[in-house]
Amino acid sequence: MAPHVSPSLVRDLRGLPPALVLDSEFDILHDQVRGFVLRLREAGNAVDYRLHLGQLHDFVVLPGLFDRATAAIDEICTSLRLAFRS
Repeated sequence: MAPHVSPSLVRDLRGLPPALVLDSEFDILHDQVRGFVLRLREAGNAVDYRLHLGQLHDFVVLPGLFDRATAAIDEICTSLRLAFRS
């Protein structure tokens, strides 16, 4: 699988740009997300990890169903604005 599709499969994670990683408490992939965040940090990358308690895997794409989705989308937009500001 290509690293751009699944970066957690890349062996060497050094030198990557800062990352915002949103996780949800009831995500079936929660353990893998935490492991990837630890690997990113161990490789010296800046990581802003945010755990959304009480949320499911895909909560962020369903703002009509999950109240926290709008806040998570705002977090993503703020992070992108900061990353791309001139």
